[in-house]
Amino acid sequence: MIASILVFASIGFAQAAERRIPRLSGTLTESTYPEFETFVDDHVNKVAGLKITVERARSDDAPLQASADNGPLVIYLKSTPDEPGDSEIVADNGFSYRDGAYRLDGLFTIKNKGTHQGVVSYSLRKAAASAGKIDPAIRFEPVELGKAQ
Repeated sequence: MIASILVFASIGFAQAAERRIPRLSGTLTESTYPEFETFVDDHVNKVAGLKITVERARSDDAPLQASADNGPLVIYLKSTPDEPGDSEIVADNGFSYRDGAYRLDGLFTIKNKGTHQGVVSYSLRKAAASAGKIDPAIRFEPVELGKAQ
């Protein structure tokens, strides 16, 4: 009987220790940016998984801007008189560039860096590369861009 209590207690403890982390994946476009922005805002001061691809902006007139010319990857929707841009998302690290597109892949800590000239700035900083591999209690909850729930 004591053995069955210990087994039950250890199973209950393992389930309680399990950590669920949402992981947003897909291709970032002008139409999916608001969903990405909402996901980032909902996870401020938390860790979230990202597996996002975004094309580098081909011109300054493109609606969705994504570039890492000055170091960090900066992504935002270009303002128009009808739709003022209200956020920028900056990845300090954890991104790569290949074939004309940036890729964000991994676990990121998300911070709100405040509002500057009416634009909310969010910071993404990649968490330790091994965090998701070492901790078997982490379970990813998949969320796909463009497939709003």
